[in-house]
Amino acid sequence: MTSSPKVENMFSVEGRVALITVAYHDSGGGAGGLGALMAEGLVANGARVYLVGRKEDTLKVEVSRLDKISPGKARHFAMDITVEEDVDKLVKFIEQYEDSLDFLVNNAGLSIFGPPASYLDPLDKLQANLKEPPLETWKACLATNSWAPYTLTVSFLHLLARAAQKGGRGSVLFITASGTQSWNPNLKFSGYISTRVGAEHIARILAAKLTPHRIRVNVVVPGIFPSIATRPDDPQGLAYPNTVSHIVPFKRAGFPEELIGTIIYLASAASGYMTGERIAVDGGFGLISNGTNKFLPDGAL
Repeated sequence: MTSSPKVENMFSVEGRVALITVAYHDSGGGAGGLGALMAEGLVANGARVYLVGRKEDTLKVEVSRLDKISPGKARHFAMDITVEEDVDKLVKFIEQYEDSLDFLVNNAGLSIFGPPASYLDPLDKLQANLKEPPLETWKACLATNSWAPYTLTVSFLHLLARAAQKGGRGSVLFITASGTQSWNPNLKFSGYISTRVGAEHIARILAAKLTPHRIRVNVVVPGIFPSIATRPDDPQGLAYPNTVSHIVPFKRAGFPEELIGTIIYLASAASGYMTGERIAVDGGFGLISNGTNKFLPDGAL
């Protein structure tokens, strides 16, 4: 029987092994995006982190930055998470260095939005705009946002299960989006949100199936955080002060530490009795996103 963690060590990630897939909008490699925030928080608190993304040059830059925080705690692997052969190569790469995996963060995502399609539009315009996203767009979003996190999680089950035997480890996160629980009729429609919905359902299915093995699977929904994709100095960006103050009840973007704190909690023994849950770190944005707020920009969800 697994013993309970000591109170003073409940939030420790010291010595734990994490793998983070990097979102496509993170410059193709992570620098300055949410994946970078998560990696920085974990490395700074003693974890070893493997960063996975498409562009090796950008990944190397990110690993160099992490090395300045804690030398030797970060490695990278360049791959396409939508290619099954690449997933197999990643597993073999990790197995060269680790016999277990404590924390898997399915953070990578592909967002492609179609043209605006408000419920207030004339029917002919609404129909034309809703039809515009081609099948290839749907396929690309499905592969990245639903299939890839499912396949990565399943491919690492043997390493996650070994970690879970140690108690409080073997944790999986699916990073999704606020729009998965929104049907605001003013917003653009795309396969992006639908495939993020699919990811959340997959996470709960896996959470249920993996309970006998004590592998935990949860969903985290980040709100608006300053990053390379949402720069506060970009008037068209969601983190722009005038915009974020209108669409987030807390009237500000999130602080990096507020996201990092949630990630560390879910990587640590403190969350060892939690699985199948959806946690929004969004300043209350999800609570109002179904309203017809005229200040809500197209694509905000």
